[in-house]
Formats: sequence, structure tokens, C-alpha cells
Amino acid sequence: MLFVSILTSERARDGELWAVIWQGQAPPTLKLHAAYNLAGNRRVYIWEGESAADLQFMDRFNHVGVMETSPAFDRTVGWQQAFAGDLDGFRANLERRGAPAARIDAAMDLRSPDDYARSGALLYEKYKGLGPGNIPNVSRASLVPGFSYNGTPFWMSEYGGIAYIAPGSQVPADAWGYAGVEKTTEAALERYRGLTTAIFKIPAFAGYCYTQLTDVEQEVNGLLTYDRKPKFDVKAVYAINNP
Repeated sequence: MLFVSILTSERARDGELWAVIWQGQAPPTLKLHAAYNLAGNRRVYIWEGESAADLQFMDRFNHVGVMETSPAFDRTVGWQQAFAGDLDGFRANLERRGAPAARIDAAMDLRSPDDYARSGALLYEKYKGLGPGNIPNVSRASLVPGFSYNGTPFWMSEYGGIAYIAPGSQVPADAWGYAGVEKTTEAALERYRGLTTAIFKIPAFAGYCYTQLTDVEQEVNGLLTYDRKPKFDVKAVYAINNP
């Protein structure tokens, strides 16, 4: 298996680094493909290993710094095709790897803006005319300069981010949401209703995904708390999504 390791170690400790390497014996199954110096005190190693002994040898680098190692999977061809705009080749490459058709389509055949408008009125006003020739920018350009819309379906991949701290919840002091923290259940639910209803009123949207299902660390914009307890009446949430 191929691995990439990044070592952060002060250059002044290079003598210790060489000692760590030379005093050990790299297993015959460990193959170093490349090593590069990065900016600052970092180095990157690209290597191949087959056994626990290989990992243990590389782990010795932690004696002189911090070594972070992750498995690496070669996706060079796919990235080359993407950079070249070869969508047919990109799709064929994914199919050869056994990727499900739905996943391929999601990667290539959806236009998915994410927008944390504070109210349904603002969201509707922005996207009510969504379609060919009218694709609003969000925090970045909706299209790469020189490219045109290819007719794929729109879905709102992220919206809401409505923060609300349920009574009794233990959350970090710096808890936050994408568009302010609501003080009451009623206020949070009303914003959720307004935003979701606005999406339903825009025919161009084929789907939507609320941010987010549960609280996550300092992000308290979940429909559920961190420990998976509903913040709101589940029947009310169901009714909003099934008008």
C-alpha cells in the first residue's frame, strides 16, 4: 500500500533525524519513492509498505518531531481528465473503478449551490428565477470563467445553519451557527419553515439538504443535539417537509 507521511521537525535536529534512520534497519518491504523538503520545518515522504514493521520504522521519526502518515490512493488519471475537461474519460475512469452510477452522476450531473440566507424571503428573492442564464453567485462565482451551464439539475446542497441551543445541552462556549443563534424554539423553527418553504416555491430545485442533522462540536445548527435528541417537535419538522 502507498503512504504519504509529513514530518514536522526543526532543521536544527537533522543530526538526530539521520541517527534515527541509520541506527535502524528499514525492512526490505519498505520502499521509499520520493522525499521532498517543504516550506518551514516540514518534509514529505512518499513510500510503500506491506507490513506493520514498515509502519513501525517510519513511526521512529516521531522521536525528532511529529510524523503524520496517511494511506494514499492513486487518482492521477482522474484528476488529469478533470483538469483537461475530459468528462467522458472521467466518467469511464470512475466506472472502471466500480463507482455506482448514482455517485458518478452526483459528481458530474448536479449543480449544487450552498446558501446560508437568513430568511426564506431572501432565499426566494435570490433564486426565484433560477435557470439557464440566471445562476446566482453565492460566496464564489457560480461558473468558471469561459464555461457555460450544461443543463444539469439544481439542488440546494446546504442551507439553513440555524443555531439553537436546546435547554440542558452542554455546548462549547464558542458555539455558533451560520446565520446567528436563535434564543427560542419557536424562532428557530419559524426560520427553518421559511427557508424550506422558499425552496419548495422555486421550481428549478430538484432537491435540498439542510445544514445540519445534528449539532457537531461548536456548530449548534442541528435539528438534533450532539447526543441525538430532537430539539424540535418532530411532527412539526415532518409537516414542514411534507406540506
